[in-house]
Amino acid sequence: MRNKILLIYPKFHKVDFDAKSYPLGILTIGTLLEKQGYQIKLIDFLIESNPLDMLKKELDNNVLCAGLSVMTPQIPHALEINR
Repeated sequence: MRNKILLIYPKFHKVDFDAKSYPLGILTIGTLLEKQGYQIKLIDFLIESNPLDMLKKELDNNVLCAGLSVMTPQIPHALEINR
C-alpha cells in the first residue's frame, strides 16, 4: 500500500532570505497526516545541503503524493521541482 507523502518547501528566488524559518503550513499538514497513519517526508530546500538528491531518493513506489508549500518568491523553484 502506498502511504508515503512528500511535503516540499522550495527555496526563494531572487530574495535575500537567510533566516531559517519553520515551514509551519506543511508541518501542520504533515502532523495531521502522520496521525492518520501516513509516512511523511519533509524536504526543506532552505536547509538541506542536497535537497534534489534527497527528493530523488524519496521518490519510489510507496509515494502516494507530493505537496509543495509555495509563496510568490518560491514559484520559479517550485516549477523546477515539479519538472
